[in-house]
Amino acid sequence: MAAKTPTSGALYVGLFCGLLTLTLIAMIIVRVREKDKLQEFQKNVTFENSTFDFGTALQNEKIRHQFRLLNESSNEVVVAGLRTTCSCTVTESNLVGTEIAPQSSIFVPATYDTGNRDGDVSSSVLVLVISKGSRYELEATIRGSIFSDFTIDPSFVDFGKVKPGEIVTRTISFRPKAIKSVIIHKPAATNDFFTVSLNHETNSTQAVIEFHAPPIPREQTFSDLLQFPTSSERVPVAKVYVRGEVVPNIEITPDLVIFTQGKVPENLEFSLHTTHPSRLIDVIAKDSKTKLEFATDNTLNAFQLEQSVKLSNVSGAVGNARQIQFELEVQDGTNKVETQFVSVPIKSL
Repeated sequence: MAAKTPTSGALYVGLFCGLLTLTLIAMIIVRVREKDKLQEFQKNVTFENSTFDFGTALQNEKIRHQFRLLNESSNEVVVAGLRTTCSCTVTESNLVGTEIAPQSSIFVPATYDTGNRDGDVSSSVLVLVISKGSRYELEATIRGSIFSDFTIDPSFVDFGKVKPGEIVTRTISFRPKAIKSVIIHKPAATNDFFTVSLNHETNSTQAVIEFHAPPIPREQTFSDLLQFPTSSERVPVAKVYVRGEVVPNIEITPDLVIFTQGKVPENLEFSLHTTHPSRLIDVIAKDSKTKLEFATDNTLNAFQLEQSVKLSNVSGAVGNARQIQFELEVQDGTNKVETQFVSVPIKSL
């Protein structure tokens, strides 16, 4: 039987596979050469000492050091860029464009600001250099330990998810460390949602922070930066970030009442939906002495998920009120009943 002659299609497939194999081999060879080239470069262009350990420092000190960058190759090296891994460290950008001749060196200055940090720290200076058309990045590191004037535990307070109208408490402890004693003063209040009280003890100060979750009709996050004046000269202000997320399980429609041209309607209607059965207790107009009136006696309703509320005599009761507040009894999954509030803001156009 005569041997079959390969078709032109099979020949093309064979040629393609052969070219693909050669291409892959060439790519591997290039990568190996580039790796060898990089390793050879790193042996000849490097920092004399790539790590500087400043030991122990106090807060708000500036630590200065110069890293010596060596070019022990036979080629000229050019500094193409500098950057740091932390805003606490700065270097000199005017070094960009500096040429480092073969068998010579330059100094790369770095200044580290200890700031209000505490404990072990590290930061790096990264220098991008070019040699014979190839680009390489070299790294030098500053590290050490910062001995703080006092400790703040914790320095960030997250109240998590809170129900509207709920008051949640967290405690922060201030303790002297590098100094013998520290006096902590109450911070100036920036809003009505977070309040602070101080308890001074022998070797510490306890700050009790309360988050007063407002009775809002929709989910919202509240945050603040509490600034405690201190007796420390290096750290005259201790900063504590606080946040809380108010998550109502009561939805209300509409969630905003707008009166145009000062005209207040006689009646208002609202729809309330709760995740657990609820019973409406009362509705009041905040900052108004006159009570709102129910068009129907909602206080006698059984516990249910949906509430339809109609208010009458609105114009006589609202006055200069800024919100309408609903008070409900809500059952949880275990049939436990708790009182919850939700408010609807009032705006006049």
